[in-house]
Amino acid sequence: MNKFHKLLYYIKNYKFNSILIRNFLIIILLIIIPLSSIAFLMYNNMTEAVKSEITLMNTNSLNKVRDSVDNIFENLEKTLVIYSLDEKVGLFIKSTENKPLIENQFYDIYEMLNRNTLVYNYVSSIYLYSEKRDSVISTELERDNTWLDKLRQQNNQKNAYFYLHKKFNRFPYLISLIRPIFSSNNKERLGAILINVDVEELGKLIKRSQREEEENILIVDSEGKIVFSQDIEQFDKNIDEIPKYGQISIEEEYSGIIKIDDGKYAVAIVNSRKNNWRYISIQPLTVYAQRLEGVVKYIYMLLAVIAVVIFIIAIVISVKTFNPVMDVLTILENPETGYNTENNAVDKKNNELKLIAQNILQTIFLNEKLKKELEGRLELLNQAQIVALQAQINPHFLHNTLENIRWLVVDLTQKENKPSKMITNLSKLLRLSLDSKEQLVTIREEIEHAKCYIEIMKVRYEERLNVEWEVQEEMLEEPIVKLVLQPLLENAIYYSQRVSQKECKIKINGMVKSTEMSIVISDNGIGMSESQISEMNTLFKQDYRIKSEHIGIYNVNQRIKLIMGERYGVTLANNEAGGLSVEIRLSKKV
Repeated sequence: MNKFHKLLYYIKNYKFNSILIRNFLIIILLIIIPLSSIAFLMYNNMTEAVKSEITLMNTNSLNKVRDSVDNIFENLEKTLVIYSLDEKVGLFIKSTENKPLIENQFYDIYEMLNRNTLVYNYVSSIYLYSEKRDSVISTELERDNTWLDKLRQQNNQKNAYFYLHKKFNRFPYLISLIRPIFSSNNKERLGAILINVDVEELGKLIKRSQREEEENILIVDSEGKIVFSQDIEQFDKNIDEIPKYGQISIEEEYSGIIKIDDGKYAVAIVNSRKNNWRYISIQPLTVYAQRLEGVVKYIYMLLAVIAVVIFIIAIVISVKTFNPVMDVLTILENPETGYNTENNAVDKKNNELKLIAQNILQTIFLNEKLKKELEGRLELLNQAQIVALQAQINPHFLHNTLENIRWLVVDLTQKENKPSKMITNLSKLLRLSLDSKEQLVTIREEIEHAKCYIEIMKVRYEERLNVEWEVQEEMLEEPIVKLVLQPLLENAIYYSQRVSQKECKIKINGMVKSTEMSIVISDNGIGMSESQISEMNTLFKQDYRIKSEHIGIYNVNQRIKLIMGERYGVTLANNEAGGLSVEIRLSKKV
């Protein structure tokens, strides 16, 4: 197999775990990452420059729109001032129904007002209102008087102000510039003159001032109401009610890029120079995508050329560095041949490779030796398991023998008696201890087996042994480590009868505490000193240690910890009335 075929063989078998592939990827990454970082910085700087240019152009465009609209309403306000000072307008405002005007005077006022509607498309109509006459001169036949309610609400307003509404609450959408007319002493309002600006026609004028087709211009008053928008349905709505615009703060002037739901937008906000309006320009950055497209293409082409060059260089370097590794792999695949300098053509510059090969052969030899030693140990382990299985036969034999003895006793006495009952209970206890399939039983089963032991002890102590059970019903089906109650009951009986022959009273209380359970075994024995209890409780928290005394308690504690966890186990305490309490803390099944 030549070297080329060997390379293909190792790549096919090891795939991305191959040192050849890994070296290739490392070389690629070491070169690509710095170049990509440079390209990214170039792209980022160019993007920021373009964004700065966009925001500047956006602001300049908005300033032009603002100046154009401000000039329109400034001229309209001047027109209203001129009209309000006209002599014929004054006669109409001040006269009452008792002093009617000459017919041609109405016509002259109408002609004067109508000039602006003929010259400016965005001027929908002009109204002149006299409070004394409760009469209106209008430039249109269908007169809309919805603005009168607004005028009457503004009793103290002396300067011109705006009112947004729809004609007859339908269409068109109007911006009314209302100028109240007061008497010479400014104490009495005589009437008002207003110009209705058609929002749709105003939009056509604004559109001619826009720089980009997709640019959206908004005009918002001090209360946040939309005075103008390309979407006519947004007219007179609060800007916060429009989800897309609710993310834009209009409290102060701004120029920059904002992310809004579906993308990034160039946003500019400028204040009106004539009133309390704010002008807002919102333009998607997709408009400028073509400006960046040329830069991105150039960067991609540069990276593609560099990637091809790097790929070729990486292949050459990877193959050169992999050749010594391939020689080592050959030794691993055929270790029985050993390492031969002639066969492997090792010269002075490959001394490190020779050392690696020798160490590999030595390791293989040691592994073979350890393998044989392990096989011997496994054989010894099998023998130990056979001995353990044989040891299990003896307890089974004892259990069966006890059953035979029980039947002999019953047969001799022709009835059940104390010895036969003791043998039956002892047989049940042996059956539980021999069952090694499960480490956990239900508390109900554990209590039944503990009662078997109590019955055996009652044969000996008769009326001097009194055991009381108070276990909550809800915990009877919960799991418990098997054979924990019997050793503790045995301990309680022993120490209760150790000093005197008085009655032995034992009480078992079981209760559920949240995610835990507690079983407390209390006796009326001699108890223990506080130092002894403290010492034993400390030992319960440590690793299992064989003691000459209390081995049953240590055994129970350790088995509970091994199966249920370190937080569970056994705790000792003296009773107030004398004797000892042993508390078993168990995990509650969730």
